[in-house]
Amino acid sequence: MTEEQQLDGRQDTEASITTASEASAQEHAAAESAGAHPQMLSAVSPSRLAAPTPPEAVRGLSLEAWWIATQKVAFDWQAMSIWADVWELAAPRVQRGRGHDLAGCIADGGERLALALAAVTEAELWRIHRQDIPPEARKLDEMKRRSVDAANEMAHRAMAELASYYLLATGHTVANVAARALALDSQLHAKLLDLLGSWYPVGSSERDDWLSLNKETVRRLRRAARQAATPAAQDLAEPPTALLMSTAWQDLDQLRGAHYHRRRPQSAGIAGVLLASPWRFSNGAVHMGGGGGQYTDGDGLAGKTTDLARRALDDLTSVMQRLLIQVQTLVDEMMKA
Repeated sequence: MTEEQQLDGRQDTEASITTASEASAQEHAAAESAGAHPQMLSAVSPSRLAAPTPPEAVRGLSLEAWWIATQKVAFDWQAMSIWADVWELAAPRVQRGRGHDLAGCIADGGERLALALAAVTEAELWRIHRQDIPPEARKLDEMKRRSVDAANEMAHRAMAELASYYLLATGHTVANVAARALALDSQLHAKLLDLLGSWYPVGSSERDDWLSLNKETVRRLRRAARQAATPAAQDLAEPPTALLMSTAWQDLDQLRGAHYHRRRPQSAGIAGVLLASPWRFSNGAVHMGGGGGQYTDGDGLAGKTTDLARRALDDLTSVMQRLLIQVQTLVDEMMKA
């Protein structure tokens, strides 16, 4: 028989937790043979995702160079919304609606970057919070302490993963801004259609008119940019190229693939199921391994995902800063023409 125990706490310890305090004889044997505690933590449901850190922890992060740099770029991109009408009216040779559409796409990217920064900040706050065990957590019995640790790991990892999703979305915006900046030149529209499959009609919501940042997209974008008439336009494909070739971006893309299309490893601290098959072949015999306490696929994933998000944020910030300068240069040239 299995007895289920519900544990409730406060603040960071608050969670809905189910544990198996008894197991069958076979489960006991498997756990003991693995050297594990026979009482297994089978499920955890965090009551919140935000880290319970004091305000000074947030202020401390906001003073770090990486945070300041990303916030500035996010502000710069968002602020392009005030240029929408100026671009529309001051570049008469550009097709109507193009300047407005491009400014809106840039401003959208700035908001996405700001949200990515906020999510990375939350993940970093979890890292700070987990470095020191709160006094109330030290008073808990072993099983409750394990449940709190597991819930914290799960919530920490979730915030880091949320950051990765916003980072990926912002990266796709980089490709779309570059393409729409190329589309300011109406003479390029036919070539854009040939090479990228669209001339990016103003206000379109068709799927084919929005790019995903991947190897094939960047290859086609580079070919299209080489057809542009000015060096400023020809350089527009370089920021998306740099982001695509970033190791952090490639790792983020792999992470997204695992989360959306494959099995996502359970977080550490609970009796998870191994990604690998439990069956082993040795000396012509087949035996089943596994047992309580052997699950390791989730070990350290919260910290690793936070590190990845930070690296990707730095790369994305640099790329977006460069792309905005290039777009502004191109528009300035068109306004003077």
